[in-house]
Amino acid sequence: MDSVTWPIEPHTQAKHNILRGYLEAWFPIVSTYSKRIIYLDAFAGPGVYTGGEQGSPLIALDTLITHRSFSKMRETEFLFAFIEKDKSKCQRLEQEITTFWQEKDQYSNIIIWPTNNKFGNVVQDVLNRLESKNATLAPTLAFVDPFGWSDMALNLMMKFISFRKCEILVNFMVESISRFLSIPDKQRSLQDYFGTDRYRECISLSGNDRIECLKDLYVSQLREAGSFEHITPFKMINKRGKAYFLIHCTRNIKGLEVMKNVMWNVDMTGNYKFEARWMGRQELFDPSITQDLKKELIKEFRGREVLISDIEIFVLTETLYAMKHIRSTLNEMEDKGIISVSGRSVYSSAQATLEGMEDQKKRKYPAGTRIRFP
Repeated sequence: MDSVTWPIEPHTQAKHNILRGYLEAWFPIVSTYSKRIIYLDAFAGPGVYTGGEQGSPLIALDTLITHRSFSKMRETEFLFAFIEKDKSKCQRLEQEITTFWQEKDQYSNIIIWPTNNKFGNVVQDVLNRLESKNATLAPTLAFVDPFGWSDMALNLMMKFISFRKCEILVNFMVESISRFLSIPDKQRSLQDYFGTDRYRECISLSGNDRIECLKDLYVSQLREAGSFEHITPFKMINKRGKAYFLIHCTRNIKGLEVMKNVMWNVDMTGNYKFEARWMGRQELFDPSITQDLKKELIKEFRGREVLISDIEIFVLTETLYAMKHIRSTLNEMEDKGIISVSGRSVYSSAQATLEGMEDQKKRKYPAGTRIRFP
């Protein structure tokens, strides 16, 4: 093992699967309406692990250039900003980027900016430049994955991603924070981190209650300070049983839809949790898990006829479930005569036959479809 890399752990691989899965959808979606996109890695690291596995900077680059739709994104400029405060790690990252590009085509629409600096310094510099030019920030996904919780003042971070088309995927190191909650000389940095002193309300708690209290407070602060409509926390538990949360924040319901699908792919139980201790022994997805969704739909829409879009918004914003669970649940309810469906005329009988739609198990619910609940 060299001095700047370390072995990758299962929970880190799961975290990277979430990052890659989201970027696979985020890049093509955002490039349809923006000619400039920024991916910012706030604590980039050396770019590689001891076993040769890619770190988050190379995962982001690889996801873009190997994307099946990359040829359609050539008119969009992609800026990859990799921030790493440790000089040795930053130098190794630059070496890994050089190695990554060997024998690959050079794309004029990709700009890579590795910088040996602190996240807070870069944020403030960017804000000053934008203010001086009365400019706004291009659509940005900020991946904030620190080793601890220093250099993470909430107010500064929120100023940076307060721009409407910016999102954040942040690693909330809750176990580390919990250990220092009562230490006198940590109170100022804790208040900066949370943007409030209400973290003290969690001190009297212990175990998982304290963990959940701190998580709920941080999510609340992200929602308020960043004006994020949609926040999805994903719990990670490493091999030693220590927890942290990977928290996705977006103002776009499409971003919420994509992230929930990605997180369900990592944890098929719907608990939004990955436990390295049980890797390989987790239960496979059981269709009966959506029985709770059926109950929630009936409770929410009892006695009403609603559009399919109303159901989709409710499922995305008010339940644990993802878009992919809606059709199978409605199919089952329709088969059993629990719901009645109208407005599906967008599909002609000929189209239905061609698409296999005559099979009740493959029913679709296009825009405009109306569902009546008992």
